[in-house]
Amino acid sequence: MEAPVAVVRSKKVRGEFSLYVKGVVNGMNKSELDKAFKTFGTVINLDVVPTKSCAFVEFGTKEAYQQALMQKNIEIPGLGTVTVEERKQKNRSFYQVDDDAKQLVVPAPSTKTTRKGRDVNRELSLYVRGIVDGMNKTVIDKAFKTFGPVINLDVVPTKSCAFVEFGTKEAYQQALMQKTIEIPGLGTVTVEERKQKENKKNQNRYRYGKSL
Repeated sequence: MEAPVAVVRSKKVRGEFSLYVKGVVNGMNKSELDKAFKTFGTVINLDVVPTKSCAFVEFGTKEAYQQALMQKNIEIPGLGTVTVEERKQKNRSFYQVDDDAKQLVVPAPSTKTTRKGRDVNRELSLYVRGIVDGMNKTVIDKAFKTFGPVINLDVVPTKSCAFVEFGTKEAYQQALMQKTIEIPGLGTVTVEERKQKENKKNQNRYRYGKSL
């Protein structure tokens, strides 16, 4: 069976300061994304793949790249948020650009790629319970960033919980010590240490099984 093909511009992204952008929805065109990412620094290339709801952005400096990666969730004004991840070498080969055909060849999805990749550095991750209506990713992210950099946040509304991962040990410890975190105008949530056993169970259930 031939791999599905999505037509995009033929320019390749090869720089070491490239990020994978997921969560691209209707209205998030190249102009809007470019404007949002330029707040971090110089953008030298941006490829949008609407059929896969993703994009690839390449920065001109290491500083801009690191700032965007640390931010993790980037707001596109009036349209929502996108999530950025490091674009590993394996991911780069996943999307292969055919310059002659001016097409992006997208192979059949693999079942192996992300499961191990998302298992990294869970020691700074907390389990958050008490999520209620209105506590979306944006407001929760804002509340937890008062403790320090948040590099990943997964909200599971059907289970009234969330999982937050901090970028530093200090931020993690401060949030854990606080125990009860106030979400302005919506109530409070409770944080607990996310044990290794719970990590594996919920990771399979929420991240790779049922949709959030």
